Amino acid sequence: ASPFLLAVSLTRRKTLAEHEPEITALVEKARQGWIIVCGFLSPGEKEVARRLREEPRTRWIKTLAQGLPPRYDPSFADSRELAAGRLLMLSALPFGAPFDWNSCHKMNALAAEMCRRARGEIQKKENMR
Repeated sequence: ASPFLLAVSLTRRKTLAEHEPEITALVEKARQGWIIVCGFLSPGEKEVARRLREEPRTRWIKTLAQGLPPRYDPSFADSRELAAGRLLMLSALPFGAPFDWNSCHKMNALAAEMCRRARGEIQKKENMR
C-alpha cells in the first residue's frame, strides 16, 4: 500500500498541447516520489512515459490490458527500467484477453481502484463488514 500511487488516464480527445499542464503536473509529482500508474497508450500518456524516462529518480507502474506474456522477453523496450527497479508491469486481465476499447477502460478503472485502495480511500469488500 502506498499513499503515493496515482492512476493516470489521458484521453485521445485532447492534443498534447491541451494536456501539457496535466503532463507537467504529473511529472512533477513523480519527481516528488509519486508513482504513476498508467497504460501509457494515448499520445498524452506516451508523453508522460517519455518524460518519466528522462528523470533519473522517477518510478512508474505500467498496466497491460492484454495480460503479461507467459515468458518475459528481455529485448522488450521496458527491460532497462524493469532491471533498474523503476518500472513494475501489472496486468488486470489474463494473457490473451482481447485488446480493445472495453479492456483498456477496464484496465484504467482497475488501476484507479488499486490506487484509491492503496491510499486508504476504499477498502476491500470483505473488510467492510
